[in-house]
Amino acid sequence: MKYKIVTCFNETILNKNAAKLIQQFVDKWQPVKSIEFHCYYYDVDLSNYSLPESKNIFYHNLEELDDFNSFMERNKTHDGTEAGAIEYNVMLDATGQAPKIFALSECAFNNKDSWMVWLDPYCYTMKDIRLSSLKNILSIFVCLLCSLFLNLSKFKFFVFLYLIFL
Repeated sequence: MKYKIVTCFNETILNKNAAKLIQQFVDKWQPVKSIEFHCYYYDVDLSNYSLPESKNIFYHNLEELDDFNSFMERNKTHDGTEAGAIEYNVMLDATGQAPKIFALSECAFNNKDSWMVWLDPYCYTMKDIRLSSLKNILSIFVCLLCSLFLNLSKFKFFVFLYLIFL
């Protein structure tokens, strides 16, 4: 099983934390082919930065996507203030959230037989992440989702056991 870790950043986020997050991926995540880190970026020229390179780190420029550019242009007034007409409201900030959605969508369209996991660019890796760690975390997550959807108390334990021993 492969794992695609996905994040997205612009220059502000890169300078605040994303550069550290990428370095932490190199330093603290198990270097195996089955864990890939896909970094989607916009509003930044990566040639001005010295970011880590690895066989399992991939950088994707969202601004190379026609759909992304046309969406951002069409919705530039929907910046959370409706072009300054109202006080900022995150629920109305289409352009602020769009890069994340495009990053996840692009990775999903190019995904086959992999888990896809969103990693917020403001995250911090506190300890080493191993392949076994990802399997355990995602097994528990799937169990929780199954519990919510099944909502049949007598089957919850069996679903949990089934997923743990997959």
